[in-house]
Amino acid sequence: MTLSTGRGPVEYQDFDHDKALGGRLYLKTDAVGSLTVGASAYRGGDYDRSAKYVITQSGTVDQEYTARRPSVEFSQARSLARAARCSSCCRTSNAARVHQRAAS
Repeated sequence: MTLSTGRGPVEYQDFDHDKALGGRLYLKTDAVGSLTVGASAYRGGDYDRSAKYVITQSGTVDQEYTARRPSVEFSQARSLARAARCSSCCRTSNAARVHQRAAS
């Protein structure tokens, strides 16, 4: 799970208070070699702003900020990974782990 301020003109400030959220879920089994099935998702905003110089009523120069085209981003991905058993000596998942440690 991840939580962030989303994307914007600077990484250290949250201008629109809209949080970005992401995460990954996966299932793993050693029943048929090593099989992992997973899914990831992310939803967040992209906030941009522009600045222009203005003269205030007191006669000083200041910057005035306006938001430009805030957008919402969403991405998703799925994954599948399979590793075969290393040899006939690794018939069980526990034996495969022992064999892999011995080979290291």
